Amino acid sequence: MTLNTGQEIALTVAMEEAVPVNAFELLFERVALEFPLLKLTIINGSRDDISAWVDEGKADMGILFHVGQLPSSLEFMSIGQFKQSLIVAYNHSLAACPSPKIADLRQHRQLVIRDKLGGSQEKALSANHWYIDSYFYMTALVIRGVGWALVPEHVAKSNWYSGDIVELSTEYIPDPLLVEIGVVNRRDKAYGPVMEWIFIEIESMFKQETY
Repeated sequence: MTLNTGQEIALTVAMEEAVPVNAFELLFERVALEFPLLKLTIINGSRDDISAWVDEGKADMGILFHVGQLPSSLEFMSIGQFKQSLIVAYNHSLAACPSPKIADLRQHRQLVIRDKLGGSQEKALSANHWYIDSYFYMTALVIRGVGWALVPEHVAKSNWYSGDIVELSTEYIPDPLLVEIGVVNRRDKAYGPVMEWIFIEIESMFKQETY
């Protein structure tokens, strides 16, 4: 919805639940100051929720981690990359192995990120693996000793999990060890000055690493 000037009066932003919270709290604080009359709706979900909501027009833009392919109707703008951390529970047998080799990891269950339908997923390193569509739920299961996982570094270092998990060295894990984060919108839908401002702010924020 837009004013006669072309400026949006309402926007819906869909965010993957595991994106760095502090960064986007700062962004939305700036949005509130810059566009005091804007009606903003923020919804959260897993990565395939985000792409589906944007594709179906339920959200104007989405912010998500990019794994695999997105629908051709969506345009993806990369804004940064996050290192992945290798995590296990304190009582997991791998916790006694600070620098596990692939052979060590393959002896244990791996929890691997994927979307709900399996259209995009990371490659498992262990034959014994589970697929899960949420980094947070994956980490919760790691804490319970269900298996080991690779999660974005900011998730592993979150205060929510302080004292519950152990980070191990990833020196023996083959690349890539980065997860890409970006913004998606529909290719056939023009965006107004508010969305353009948000895109520029997000890009600047990640370039300056102010998160």
